Amino acid sequence: MGAKSKTACQRIRRAFLLPSRYGFSSTKFLGNLERMVALLKRHEVVGTFPITAKVLEWHPELAGILDGMEVAVHGLRHRNLTGLETNRQIAMMKEAIGIFRSVGLQTNGFRAPYLRWSDSMMEAVSGAGFLYDSSVPSGWSCGSEFDSLAEMTEALRSYGIGGTANKLPTMRSRLVEMPVAIPDDEILIDRLGITNPEQLSRALTAMTAAAIQSGGHLVLQLHPERFNFFEKALDEALKRALGEGAWVAPLGEVAMWWLKKRPGEHNWPQEAPCALTVSGDIDAVTLGDFIARRLGR
Repeated sequence: MGAKSKTACQRIRRAFLLPSRYGFSSTKFLGNLERMVALLKRHEVVGTFPITAKVLEWHPELAGILDGMEVAVHGLRHRNLTGLETNRQIAMMKEAIGIFRSVGLQTNGFRAPYLRWSDSMMEAVSGAGFLYDSSVPSGWSCGSEFDSLAEMTEALRSYGIGGTANKLPTMRSRLVEMPVAIPDDEILIDRLGITNPEQLSRALTAMTAAAIQSGGHLVLQLHPERFNFFEKALDEALKRALGEGAWVAPLGEVAMWWLKKRPGEHNWPQEAPCALTVSGDIDAVTLGDFIARRLGR
C-alpha cells in the first residue's frame, strides 16, 4: 500500500533534478535545512523531520542543525520495507533507533520510505516501540486551480488516492496513525513543475484553509532540499494557520494529545479549529548518498 513506484520518465526527470538540489558536499542541502529550521523558529513552530538512519550516521551534523525540532525515523535505509518479515522489520527499526541515540537524538515516531506501508509494517512499527506513524497518504484539496489538473489526478492515483479526504488521526492498537498530506512538494514541484512562489503559496494556503474548514489534521510534507521553492509558501501557510488560531505542533505532541483525549472532548487543545504539522523528510544530504543507496549501503 502507499505510493506506487515512479514511472521511468519520472525517474529520469528526478535524476536530472538531483544536481540542482544536492552537491557532492553537504553545503547546499545543509544551507536549505538551516533556513527551513530558522523560518519555523521565527514562527515559534516545532517541525518534525523524519531522517533515514544511515544518512544520519553519515551526517551527524544534522543533529545540531535540528536542535529544538522533533525527529522521526525514516527507515534504517531508504528502502521499501513491506516485503520483509515483521521480525526483520522490527530489527531494522531498532537498529535505526540505536543510530539516533548514538548522536544524541531521541525519537518516538516513524515514517516509511516512499510512504510504502502494509499492515505487517504497522505491526513492526508498534513492535519496535514507536508511539506514532505518519506513512499513510491522505488526499487534500489545494484549490480548484490545481485540483482540476489531470496531472494532479494521476499523481493522487499513484498514491492510491481517488479523491480528497481530510482525515483525523486514528488508533492502530497502541499506535497513533497520522496521515501525511498529498500533494506534497514532490508532486507540486517535480511532477507538476510548479516552481512559482505565488502559485505554491496559493496551494499550501488552500490546504491550510481546507484544514480549518474541516477541523482536520494537516501534515505537510516538505523536503528541505526544495526549500528555495516553497519558502514563501510555507511562510504564508503558517501565517494563515496561526492567524486563524490553528494548533501548530510536531507529530509527537499531536500523537500524545490524541492518545490522552477523552471521548467527546474537542479534537484539538483550546478548541483550535484544526491542527497543522510541518514535516520534512531527510533521506539524502549529498549526491554521494544516492550513489550509496544504489550500491545497497
